[in-house]
Amino acid sequence: MKRHLIVISILLPLLLTQCSSLYWHQRAKDSADIFTLEFQTQSYGAAVRTGPVKLGLNHKSRDGRSLGLRGGEFGEFDDQDFSLFLLGSDLLFDQKREKANPTKESLRDKLPTTLKLRRKDVQARSPFGTTVPLQKAQPLFKESKTKNRFAPAHHQTGIEVSAGLYFGIKLGFNVGELFDWAIGWFGGDPFGDDLPFNPNELPEKMPESIPGAQSDDGASSQ
Repeated sequence: MKRHLIVISILLPLLLTQCSSLYWHQRAKDSADIFTLEFQTQSYGAAVRTGPVKLGLNHKSRDGRSLGLRGGEFGEFDDQDFSLFLLGSDLLFDQKREKANPTKESLRDKLPTTLKLRRKDVQARSPFGTTVPLQKAQPLFKESKTKNRFAPAHHQTGIEVSAGLYFGIKLGFNVGELFDWAIGWFGGDPFGDDLPFNPNELPEKMPESIPGAQSDDGASSQ
């Protein structure tokens, strides 16, 4: 009996510490979700977006760079924006990251990004926030050959301003993410973006490379 009590007394604090660490990680992510601050290149014009409705004349090329804070993540992003008066699109494909080892096929490189895991990637078309162009989604609220799907809820509650003349900037505030952040302190998760683990800890527990993976010169890695 004493042995069981000793084991419990050792494991319980470790478990509570782990849960506490995950809780604070989730709160930090929810806090970062509220704001957008992105610096861009190959961005021209200006636009304002409130939820799914976008107004302006702008184009940010996918070939241009995007660095900053977006979707709760800091780093470089693969994205593209376009607006022509009330028509337009907002596409956030993924977060870019460098390979851990360019000469080896790494297990870490095969892991989805935290942006993807938390479903913060976006493919949205204005003015209704659908994931497909308006002309392919007709009629909007009825069944069609192309199913009418809508962008994630966090996109529908965001407010963003974009402006650029080659060098550009995107600023944003998300009302829905603010609500998600507030409820999160009490255990709620309206947007379903609280992961049951910390993705940053996964690479530390994985081997550096896949056994038998091919390097660039075709030789098997040792």
